Amino acid sequence: MLEMRRWSLAGQLQFFRPVKTALILDPDIGFGFWLARGLDRSNYQSFPAKSAADASALLDELRIEVDLLILNAALPDAAELIESLRRLNEELKVVALIGDQPRLPGIAARVDLCCRKPDRTEAKRLAWIEHVEELLPASLLGATFKNSTLLRKCAGALVRHTQHRVGGSDGSQRRSSAAVPSWKDWEGHTLHHQFQLDRYLGSSEQSAVFLTRYGDGAQQAAAIKVVLAESADREILLPRWERAAAVSHPGLIRLFDMGSCESGGASLLYLLMEYAEESLADVLRQRPLTPAETREIFELVLNALDYIHSRDLVHGCVRPSNILAVADQLKISSDGLRPAGERVPEPRNRSVYDPPESTAGVISPAGDVWSLGITLVEALTQHPPLRKRQQHKPPVLPVSLPPLFLDLAHQCLQPDPSRRQTASCLAERLLQALPNEEAMPVKRWPSLRLWRYAILAAVCALALSGVLLRRPLHQTSAPVPPARSMPVPATPPLPVQPQAPPTPAPLPLLRPAALEPPRALPLSRQVTQQVLPEVSQKARDTIHGTLEVRVRARVGSSGSVMETTFESPGPSRYFANRALDAAQRWKFTPLAGMSQNPPEEWILRFDYTKAGIQVSAERATP
Repeated sequence: MLEMRRWSLAGQLQFFRPVKTALILDPDIGFGFWLARGLDRSNYQSFPAKSAADASALLDELRIEVDLLILNAALPDAAELIESLRRLNEELKVVALIGDQPRLPGIAARVDLCCRKPDRTEAKRLAWIEHVEELLPASLLGATFKNSTLLRKCAGALVRHTQHRVGGSDGSQRRSSAAVPSWKDWEGHTLHHQFQLDRYLGSSEQSAVFLTRYGDGAQQAAAIKVVLAESADREILLPRWERAAAVSHPGLIRLFDMGSCESGGASLLYLLMEYAEESLADVLRQRPLTPAETREIFELVLNALDYIHSRDLVHGCVRPSNILAVADQLKISSDGLRPAGERVPEPRNRSVYDPPESTAGVISPAGDVWSLGITLVEALTQHPPLRKRQQHKPPVLPVSLPPLFLDLAHQCLQPDPSRRQTASCLAERLLQALPNEEAMPVKRWPSLRLWRYAILAAVCALALSGVLLRRPLHQTSAPVPPARSMPVPATPPLPVQPQAPPTPAPLPLLRPAALEPPRALPLSRQVTQQVLPEVSQKARDTIHGTLEVRVRARVGSSGSVMETTFESPGPSRYFANRALDAAQRWKFTPLAGMSQNPPEEWILRFDYTKAGIQVSAERATP
């Protein structure tokens, strides 16, 4: 899991230097990533870890200084970690996450603030971060938290302040917020006397998703979405689900059942659907997609969107978290399908996936195309494109995208919805794409060099052919005068001089001497030490097919690698850097007596698969 945030870090550091660095330490790594996304938006560079050992290993590799530590108070070795981080940064601030009855043995005197975990909703996360930043400066004004009693008072004040801010000034809203259940505690409950909530999968403030069983003998895994009836209009939501269930396409998540029920004194609406083991967002936390993977996935997504739009429906929420893997099939979510042109409230927290026209409160197929363009760029780079402040200008696209996908992104991300291509046209563009359009731009550089060498070789060949053509003319003209002068005995010394130094005689002796050393050089050098990249099995599990990285290495006469550069880095910065590090430690047989010989260039190839790593080496062509 350590690699997941690290891969995201590499691309973000190219754009800005974060003001603060946060480390989130909690056994629930999903909570860590969820909180990290909110902290990233608040100008933190955050890294989650599930144990003190994982956190130490992560910090040792990245060599960063932590400004804010958020940790679960129940974790072992928490005190030692706090002390080690404080030795590196005396200004470190520590926030302890506690339960309803906090106990902080061993770390009470080491933390600056104590508070409860926020509920997993966007609003609660934002409020929690704001309140933590408001209360933390109190510790800078001389208040040292020496005991857990003071910590509990701060925690209580934080919770009351949060309830006041989120609930509003009227008591009715606060009462409805208090009625929001703790969804995690619903595990093991049975809904509608039929669906047992086996495992909690995630939630928002008013809804949650659980793993359940469905079908004869309850053998088939399914996901069930539970919504508080008081938070939704039953007359709108149930017909919407029924309409979506009537839409059948292999690229859409199937909806099995829906209805209303009561459980634990709460009125609920439920939706039973296919269970997806993984989403594109899960993969992108670890690595970007290769161009081949991107093409395969987006062909399926475009076909599904084309089908939806042809029935005057809109998806409305295209993004990596809604591109799902069900067994061996890729699908997109379908529970949010709505009629095109339907008016919807403006999103409270607009994201980069929302098209510019979403401020008008109208959804359309063109909006899905915009969201798909954002997702396309994120799939290849792990980051959505930067959005310009002016609504009438398209986002900034990375020029490193392969030509095919750069063109598709341009067609998707037109600020004017009337200028965006339809899903059908985009799918046709994918089918008509040439093979070289799909390749990364860096892969074309070697071919340009080869063309230069090919032209140089052609010029040399023409020059050599000219020499060979001229040489027989001199050979035919030289013997003619002696043939005519042979009967003349008075001038023997004159013809002897041109015939005395016949140059063809020594040529057989010089030719082997000139050709032997080049043949011997490649045979005398072999690889004596191969070093494999240090990549975890979890990282390799994200690979589909083979991921190839090629490194150009300059090898000195001693057999050591003097310099390494990328010949073809492939689609993943993480795997490419691991290959480059490994290539620097390769060893070759030294060349005795050839210290003045220029360095040789070798191409080292690293093929990553789920099963392992294959390596090979060959002399680079000049």
